[in-house]
Amino acid sequence: MPKASTVVPFCLKSNPMYRFILATIITCLVGAAAIYYQFTPPEVTSTSPVTFIISRGQGLDSIGRTLVEHRLVRSVAAFKFYATLTNNAKLIQAGDYRLPVGLSLIELVENLKHGQSDRTITFINGWRREQYAQTIVDEFSKQNPEYAFSPEEFLSLTKNLEGHLYPDTYAFAKGVTAKDIVDVLTYRFDTLTKDLSSSPDFKSALILASLLEREALTDAEKPLIAGVLKKRLDQGWPLQVDATVQYAIASGKCPLITCEWWPQSLTRADIDINSPYNTYKTPGLPPAPISNPSLSSIKAALDPQSSPYYFYLHDPEGNIHFAITLEEHNQNIREFLSE
Repeated sequence: MPKASTVVPFCLKSNPMYRFILATIITCLVGAAAIYYQFTPPEVTSTSPVTFIISRGQGLDSIGRTLVEHRLVRSVAAFKFYATLTNNAKLIQAGDYRLPVGLSLIELVENLKHGQSDRTITFINGWRREQYAQTIVDEFSKQNPEYAFSPEEFLSLTKNLEGHLYPDTYAFAKGVTAKDIVDVLTYRFDTLTKDLSSSPDFKSALILASLLEREALTDAEKPLIAGVLKKRLDQGWPLQVDATVQYAIASGKCPLITCEWWPQSLTRADIDINSPYNTYKTPGLPPAPISNPSLSSIKAALDPQSSPYYFYLHDPEGNIHFAITLEEHNQNIREFLSE
């Protein structure tokens, strides 16, 4: 009688059904392990919370890529599979998120269903950071029991970030902090300018864009105005941009966030103010941006439109008038600005 140990190999070799069942079990175990792995959080090198944005109408592929980029999920496919399988795809909310690392895929999708953002704020193109702070204070008033925003902390954190706080409409939770908001604004800026910031002229272009945002009234004007200012810079002319004087005046007299940040009626004394930001007296660009520009202004500053013009002005109706010579410019002043 053969030993029992010789029976099992014989069965494995001679029983196709047995081999099929065993192969199926192994395949299922391997597949289950692979799926489980995809549901676990990726390895991270930092424990800091992650800030990111889900835009209204953003598709699952794009959301998945954002989550993979921030190491919140292992793959776009796993995220899409789970969100679709559980009917959660249409329940994901647009908004500005700040989530801890280490969440499982199930926990992450659950967080995305309950938008953390419930108050909407619009920061206008060309605003200073102090105007941002005032708007946030106004919206997140101290009648809000979850009020956590500190304008002083915001101004401290953004001391060297003028120009990098992207103007747009955002939604924030009631208990949002100054750091949370700065993280979202700078992330939005970095995301939108990722393909532009590698330019060796990006730093100076950002300063020029901050001037354009205050000078131009329409996107169509921006490349032409950028060309005029670039030509002045190249030929050593003073830029003579009123907005730089407005910035210098307000920066000197407005220690608080509530102020007239862009005084319109400039006097001769204002034009003569001693400041590196006064482009009537100081040649070249200001040392840093004077406002937070939109993407269209940044693109115009990087790609100015050439023209024969050296001067421009806006009439009371907002129409722009260019001139080649000072005589033509003075004629435009008499024609369109004289009462």
